Amino acid sequence: MSNIATGSAERKFMMYGPRPSASRICSFSEESAEKMIPGITNVNLDLTTNCDQRCPNCCAAVGLGRVLQHHPWEYFERAAKVLYGIERVNCTGGEPTFHPQFAEFVPRFKELFGCKVLAMTTDGWGVNKHFDVISATFDEIDFSYYHTNPGALAMIKHLMPHIRLNVYDAGQGASNFTPRDKIGPGGACERAWWRSGTIAYADGRVHGCCVAPGIKPDGGLLTIAMESAMEIPDPPCASCWWSE
Repeated sequence: MSNIATGSAERKFMMYGPRPSASRICSFSEESAEKMIPGITNVNLDLTTNCDQRCPNCCAAVGLGRVLQHHPWEYFERAAKVLYGIERVNCTGGEPTFHPQFAEFVPRFKELFGCKVLAMTTDGWGVNKHFDVISATFDEIDFSYYHTNPGALAMIKHLMPHIRLNVYDAGQGASNFTPRDKIGPGGACERAWWRSGTIAYADGRVHGCCVAPGIKPDGGLLTIAMESAMEIPDPPCASCWWSE
């Protein structure tokens, strides 16, 4: 998984300034998709916390204490109850292609979430195995390049030209990652939901930025009682290496 989990550097941040007071996601319906907080356009959706990499500074904390699991279909149905109609769903992990039902689940996501753009953050592990599904399903790919899967990167570039490709050079052994123990000043960076337009849904919880699941996994638990209104937790900036 990329250490810059928001995706491409070309993606424009939606909002700036102080945190807005409105911070509740309300349940969507096909007739009324305007209930999402204005500016929230993207969700980083964990498919699995399993990965072929074991990066010592993984922003998702894979191999650093998080429970390793593949999420069932019911998990995504629960998420869609509050996220339906969001513009962009970014499939993340772990390595999303590691999920044993990747080819079964992913083609159903656009209908399930009502999103316009389906994206994936990957290191290329399962690109060859799932070539047809990836080519037919995704609009964007954020490729984390560890110099281990050059064939997969070339395959996307040359055989999937219809997919928008963004490449992050993670370096060999994830050498370009920011050290997790290099904690910043504690202020919200551009990844905070009110600046980036991005939230995360990981381990059944909503998080206020893309890297929060790897820092403070106890985000806003999505329970049956909360499916009609979900508070977005503040990002754990005081413990983050990217805080400002």
